[in-house]
Amino acid sequence: MDYQVTCIVPHNTISGRIQAIGGPAFGVISEDQAMGWMAAGATFYTLVNGVRANVRIGGLWPHSYLTTSPDGYLPNNLLHLSYCPSGL
Repeated sequence: MDYQVTCIVPHNTISGRIQAIGGPAFGVISEDQAMGWMAAGATFYTLVNGVRANVRIGGLWPHSYLTTSPDGYLPNNLLHLSYCPSGL
């Protein structure tokens, strides 16, 4: 499956990290859940200025994190998404 990420939940103690991602097709899931979905074949992406950037896993376990592939706009599109509303 292919899922658009439209919002994030920032990590409350580590600057520049996210705790969860959200989108209309899947609600809000933790970063670990998203990595598990990706390992099972799911694809997540952002859409900024009409340009798609795929979400990928960065770093090495156990310090893995979600980031986006370079797309010419932002270093990590996830960090520039709005925060998820509690009802998503």
